[in-house]
Amino acid sequence: MLEHFFAKTIRWYLIITGFLTFTVLSVAFWPIQTLSGQYGYSPEMLQGFEYWKVIYQHWGIMVAGVGLQLLISIKHKELRLMAMAFSGLEKACFVYFFVTHVWGEQQEWFWGWKMIFFHDSLVTLYSMVFLMYWLTRDKTKVAAHLA
Repeated sequence: MLEHFFAKTIRWYLIITGFLTFTVLSVAFWPIQTLSGQYGYSPEMLQGFEYWKVIYQHWGIMVAGVGLQLLISIKHKELRLMAMAFSGLEKACFVYFFVTHVWGEQQEWFWGWKMIFFHDSLVTLYSMVFLMYWLTRDKTKVAAHLA
């Protein structure tokens, strides 16, 4: 059952997730514009941003790299397991950090990141099911994500 599911969905998963993840590259080159436009940061939330700018830019490059890895693995099937594992871990960490920090006193940042949280939650779920499939699959057959 899971073998059929992944055989049918893996390509579209890699295309959609890879593309959406790669778009975070905009934070690396236009951090203030992206944070205020896409993520809804107010001028008050951007106070002192010059101290954090490089961290946001680094985050944008790193996450875009995960998206690029997913996109490359569409053609290079031998990279899919690594891409799935790395993106699943990266997205699960974001979901964990988001959930553990959302209950703080200042929650206005939450609304700007809700779509990333939703996307990363779905990726985490898909990755967990993929891991379950990978560990329990019939090893005598070609793995579904390589078909």
